[in-house]
Amino acid sequence: MFGRLSILILFTLSGACITTASADDTTLVVWGIGEGEGSIGTFAAIDAFERTNPGVRVITSPAGGGQNPQKMLTAVVGGAAPDVINQDRFTVSSWAARKAFIPLDDLLAEQTGADIIHADDFYSACWDETVFEGKSYAIPNETDARAMYYNVAEFRRIGLVDDSGNATPPRHGTISACTACALASRGKQLLPDC
Repeated sequence: MFGRLSILILFTLSGACITTASADDTTLVVWGIGEGEGSIGTFAAIDAFERTNPGVRVITSPAGGGQNPQKMLTAVVGGAAPDVINQDRFTVSSWAARKAFIPLDDLLAEQTGADIIHADDFYSACWDETVFEGKSYAIPNETDARAMYYNVAEFRRIGLVDDSGNATPPRHGTISACTACALASRGKQLLPDC
């Protein structure tokens, strides 16, 4: 199901430069590769991989990833899982717990050359999401940054202020249901316990 060649394309798709493999008439099925302008670089990497590895054909599908977990589970149980999947990091542990993904630690340890993948090369929060019971099951390939915009006057109105009276947004990007209701209610009690 998952071979060394699969892991090599996984590394290629995630932007790492690695030693390529040769194979005769091998087809790699890769799920979770989107379509459209956002995937132009991914398809260019696949084309380069196929040129560098004659006899290897990569078939992609936007299916899988986080979009259709039932399809993925059915494929795993039916023995028809893809060779590689572009999966949301936060779901990796649940798939590893189901034994749908294999640990990559041995393959990571076998890497040679200048462009090997190290956990330290990634934001720890991203890498940690790929680890289940001490083993790595995926290679992070992207992340995002999120910003919170808030209305200073509204935060002051409901009492979300520090000791100096300055509006203070929640520290961890989450607010309680009561706070959300207070912001939305404009003085009306929307929840009985707030």
